Formats: sequence, structure tokens, C-alpha cells
Amino acid sequence: MKIKTWLLISYLLMMVLPLLSAYFLFVSISNYYDTKKVDQFYEVKSRLSNLHPILRDPTMYTGNLNESLLDAHSDETVQIKLYRHDGAVLYTTIHEVFQIPNVEELYTNLYEVDEHLNTFTYKEPVFDEGQLIGLYEVEMYREHFVQTMKERTWITFGIFIAIFLLIYVLMMLLLHQKVNKRLNHLKEEMTAFASGSSYEKMKTSHDEIGQLQQHFYNMREEMERTQSELEEEQKEKEYMIAAISHDLKTPLTSIKAYAEALQEQEMMSEDKQQIYKNTIIEKADFMKQMLDDLTTYTLLQGEKAPLEKVQVDGAELFEMLLADYDALCEKKNIQLITKNTVQHPLLVNVKEMIRVIDNFVVNAVHHSKMDGVIHLLAFENIADVAELLFPFVDPSFSQREDMVYVAIQNEGKGIPNDKIGYIFDPLYQVDGARSKRDAIGSGLGLTIAKSIVEMHGGELFVYSKENIGVCFVMMLPKMREDME
Repeated sequence: MKIKTWLLISYLLMMVLPLLSAYFLFVSISNYYDTKKVDQFYEVKSRLSNLHPILRDPTMYTGNLNESLLDAHSDETVQIKLYRHDGAVLYTTIHEVFQIPNVEELYTNLYEVDEHLNTFTYKEPVFDEGQLIGLYEVEMYREHFVQTMKERTWITFGIFIAIFLLIYVLMMLLLHQKVNKRLNHLKEEMTAFASGSSYEKMKTSHDEIGQLQQHFYNMREEMERTQSELEEEQKEKEYMIAAISHDLKTPLTSIKAYAEALQEQEMMSEDKQQIYKNTIIEKADFMKQMLDDLTTYTLLQGEKAPLEKVQVDGAELFEMLLADYDALCEKKNIQLITKNTVQHPLLVNVKEMIRVIDNFVVNAVHHSKMDGVIHLLAFENIADVAELLFPFVDPSFSQREDMVYVAIQNEGKGIPNDKIGYIFDPLYQVDGARSKRDAIGSGLGLTIAKSIVEMHGGELFVYSKENIGVCFVMMLPKMREDME
């Protein structure tokens, strides 16, 4: 239930329940009053029946007044008054001064028991041989009833106050349980989270506070995830700096050693000098490649803006991308087989796609065995190149009608299954030897290639089997009308 609805209901109950309790208390008093009224009416009738024979005696009004008899039948609860027919008072048990009633008022409400707050009053005329000779009035006080009603009224008022306080306390407890306690717990959670302390996560509900809690938990999880990612990125940066520093130190040491040798050994042969110079140039190129890769990786990781892409013909693009690698393969006597069956246009950044293919081909050549075979295949349907792929390449690699594929396959040692999941990590090398003399790259090539492919809306798949070879499959989206 929503907090707003719950509060409206609680306010309504706070108003209605006291009114209902007051109504039921009033009904109980009324019922008690009605019951007592009937009992008192019969009691009055009974006492009047005892007084009627005495008070109806005509002699009481003609000079033979028997005051002792009247005094005997009157007490603190019964007062008797006798009047002549003209309203003159003949007898009264009230000793204090009282106001003589008007004759017309005196003869009103005869033969009726009039109920007042404190008394019952009864008046009746007396006749002698058909002639009005007087009138008597009897007042019966209701002291016990009045006292009882006062007590019950106070008791009822006390019960009403108790019920009201009970309702108020219950509503306060419910409000505390429903709102205050949960808000305090949420505040404690926020304080603990801000200070980095641990705390127990409270179960959330579907009301406003529950939604606030869930938003806080989501925010906390997002911040923790972001913090974890930042820490991981920081560790990667620290590792990258250490690794790059180590990788740069080795060629720098070599460059320094060869440069010092050239400077100090004046009698060195020209052939040896040329070898030293070539080595210095080679090491400098290696360092430049590492710095270029590091710069590219940093830009790709830092800039989230989309690449500038142009529409190109698929056949022409891959004809260009897969060409001019024969000289590189000849160094290891590697046979290069290319095939391009792509027909659809694509939206790509040509410069970055060249970088991707270069990284994959250089990596393939480096890890190929002597006299091996490298396949560079661009296709839309796997059936066009199925006979050229390794048997372990899964033909179900998300082949889709709206995609084109590029496969770079080389024979060699392959990648162990337990290391395939790490090959796209920055600076990761399968052989683990960062200081090998024949190292050709920074360890960022595959990471850069994966980032560029993903920025084109594509994916990368890798299939490998030890002592057979590796096949990288790159998936790129075809040109659509909404891409123009």
C-alpha cells in the first residue's frame, strides 16, 4: 500500500474511531437512562398510589388539615404541597421560602407525571361533591439517579479519553513502524555506506519508501560497480605502465649499448657498423610501434564518440584489405590464401579497418610455423569458405543475413583453452614472455582490434586447437538504409 493511501486511511480512522466510540458510549448511556426511567416511573406510580388516599381526602382542604400525617409520608425525597382552589398554600413540606405559583400554571399538566432533570412532579385537583376544593402537588427527587448519571457521564468521558489516547498511541506506533523506523534504518544505511561500513540490507516494499530504498540500493550497487571498475582500470593502468616501462627498457638498453659501441670502437668494420645501425633502427621502430599502440589504445578507451565512417563497396574494401601481405609471409615461407565473396556495401572507417587487419595478419604471421598456411577470407555465407576453415571452427557463430565476416586463420601452436578468454586483455601474451628478443608487438594489438570492431557494431570470435592453429572471425554489419 502506498504511503499516501496509508496516511489518508490513518487520518480517516483517527477522525472516525473517536466519533464511533463517542456514539456507542452515548447509546449505552441512553439505554441505561431509558431503563432507569421505566424503573423510576413505576416506583413513582407506586409511591403515588400510597399517597392518593390521603391527599384526596376533602377534609384536608376544609380546615381539618392533619399535618402530622402528611409529615409522616414526606421525607428528603418526597415533598408535598396542598393548595386551595384559589391557589393559596395550605401546606408544604418545604420550609424555605418558595415562589407562589400562578393559578393558571398551577392547573396545567394535571394527572401527569412530569419528568424533570432532578424531580418527578405530579398534580391532581380534589373535588367534594363535584365542587373543586383544592389541589395537591407531589415532588419526588431523583438524587440517586442524578448522582449515578453524573458518575456514569464522567466514567464515559474517561473511557472516551482512554479510547482516544489508545487510538492515538496505536496510530503513532503504526506510523513509527510504517514510516519513521524505515526512514531511520535507511538513514543509517546511507550513513554506513558513506563511511564505508557494512550494514544489513532491509527488505523493500512497493510503497514510496520501498521505492526510495530500491533507488538507494541501485545507486549503491552502481557506485560500487563503478568504484570496482575504476579500481580495476587503475590496476590495469599501473600494470600497463609497469609493463610498457619494462618493454621500453630492453630496447633502450640495446640502443644505448650499440650506440656506445659505435662511438668507442673506431676500428669496427663497416659491415659490423651497419649491423649495429640496423639494430638501433629496428629497436627504435619497435619502441615507436609500442608507443603508437599505447596512444591508439588510450584514445579508444577514453573517447566514446563514434568513429567517422564512410560507405564503401564491400568487394573493393576487402580486396584492398586482404592484399599486400605476400612479402610479410615470404619471410617464413608461409603460403597465403585469400578469398573474397563479399558483395554488399559497408559503413566503416577504412583507416581503422586497415589497422585491425594489419594487427591480425602480423599476429598470424608471428605465430605461424615455418612453411605453414595463412587464410584471409571475407564472406557473407560460410558455405563459400567452409572447405578452407579448420574443422573445429563452429559454423554456427551467429551467422546472420545482415552481417559480413572476415576470417584470419593460421597454422601453429594454437591457444590453450584456458587462455582463450584472456587474449583480448591489454598487454596479455599467450607465451607470457614479455622480454623475448623476437617480440614484435606491445600486447595491445588484439585489444585495439576488438575495440575497433565493436565500435563498428561488430563482434569477434576466436577458435583454436593446440598444435593445429587459430582462427579469428570478425563480424561486421552490412550497410542499411538507416545508416546513410
